[in-house]
Amino acid sequence: MEDQDAILIKNLKQIFKDENQVKDLVRIFVTTVPENLEKMESGFLNGEKKVLRSVAHSLKPSIVMTGDEQLISALTEVHQFARGKKEMSNESVREKIAEMKQRLAVIINELNHSPYMDS
Repeated sequence: MEDQDAILIKNLKQIFKDENQVKDLVRIFVTTVPENLEKMESGFLNGEKKVLRSVAHSLKPSIVMTGDEQLISALTEVHQFARGKKEMSNESVREKIAEMKQRLAVIINELNHSPYMDS
């Protein structure tokens, strides 16, 4: 199975032919996705479904680009919950967010050690 960071970079290269743009987008991904995931978790913990919904929605394109089906599925479920389209217990939502954090940590660690993070 292909590494998720490799899938992300491959997807970015298909869209953006300029290596500098790909590097910029990898840097943006590495900094903004964890921040947004923290905002999403905070929104959930504070009972702010609107924040949860908004941040989950904004994360979708970045998460889809990873090609990680489990990550995409977890985000989709949380987003559907936040939109009132899916029933989930608070514990299930917590577990999905924890799963996303764990999977993204691996991807981001790999990206941080890729040539795309060199100056």
